[in-house]
Amino acid sequence: MKAFKIHLICVLFVLSLLLFLSSCSNVSDKKLKVTEDRINTLESKGVPDTMLTVPRVLMAQIKACKMSGNMRMCNKYNDSMNLLVDNVETWLGAKMEENRPFIDSLHKELTTQKEKLTGLHIKAVDSIFVIIDSFISQNWLLQARHKLVELNTLFPIFLENEAKAKKFRPKIIGVWKSVETPMDKSLNAVWKRIFNFQKDGTVKTRESKKGKSQVNLIEDWEFVSSGTWDLIGDTIFIKIDKEKCTRQIYTSLIVKNGKEEWEKNVKPTYDTTFTEKTKDSFMTYDYLSHSLDKKRR
Repeated sequence: MKAFKIHLICVLFVLSLLLFLSSCSNVSDKKLKVTEDRINTLESKGVPDTMLTVPRVLMAQIKACKMSGNMRMCNKYNDSMNLLVDNVETWLGAKMEENRPFIDSLHKELTTQKEKLTGLHIKAVDSIFVIIDSFISQNWLLQARHKLVELNTLFPIFLENEAKAKKFRPKIIGVWKSVETPMDKSLNAVWKRIFNFQKDGTVKTRESKKGKSQVNLIEDWEFVSSGTWDLIGDTIFIKIDKEKCTRQIYTSLIVKNGKEEWEKNVKPTYDTTFTEKTKDSFMTYDYLSHSLDKKRR
């Protein structure tokens, strides 16, 4: 009789263990990973965080239950989580169908508006369209809609800047020159700048300084550059791709053996092409017209 009881207890233990393992298998790590991937996909497609907060909380609770062995609550949380994820996926599908006509219509309208732009303005708009088209190609329509609405809001600014550029471009074309000397009369450096803005969008510049610019420094240098220019509104953007340094000599006043003496430092000249934007610059038309004089034709 005693042996029979021991056998019965063993059978019941095995059955309980099998039931426990069966419960565990309902919420396996593999299944959790599938659901977690679904949640991450929904997030990447633009589903608001508020709609994914509860599924993420349930995911954390399931993992905690699995560690504690509370499989009943584990299954309960898992059922709730998957139901919520199903509902969010259904909502997203409906939103996509709802947004597609709006996206197609606004995309077409803004593409037509883009034809009114030129130069850097159209480049700026195209850089946003690249993002929008990428979202559409991945079927991320919520992000595409958001970016299109953002672009639509910015478009009046692009059109306004285009009008400004057309107004200022003829005024900028030509040769501009400035010659400046220090306000301190003990200094005699002469700083010269020349900008030659061509009608075809090319620019040539010449900048030099010669003389005593500081109490302890005498400068003698010249740089001749060339590149292209364009406008965003009334702001001139200059891209330098070639530069020639004809001279660069710096003479500094130093103390040597207890005495002051001038030491000359002759740096190498060069004639080079730039592939990076290290020499690019910009200035407003207001700065150009107030800081430099335009050469009369």
